[in-house]
Amino acid sequence: MFIRGKNGIHKLKQMLASGVVTSGVSRAAELLVRLQKLKDEKEKFENRQGFLFRDRDLDQAIQVVDREIESVRRHLVDLANEDQKHQPLG
Repeated sequence: MFIRGKNGIHKLKQMLASGVVTSGVSRAAELLVRLQKLKDEKEKFENRQGFLFRDRDLDQAIQVVDREIESVRRHLVDLANEDQKHQPLG
């Protein structure tokens, strides 16, 4: 995206505020919030799980949450790597 002049900057700010366009920082913040919610959900599932008599459905739910946590972490790594590619050399 090419932005030029005061009007272009003003329009970009409007788009960022409305959520039409997100910056890498705001996307990272969204991913961190999602990651924390998933960790909390996993902890709740684990606290409900029995020690001697395990609930298979609950074990599977925990596995699904684990996979989603890893997916969000991969997205964070990808975003960080993308941001590094756009850093000026110096």
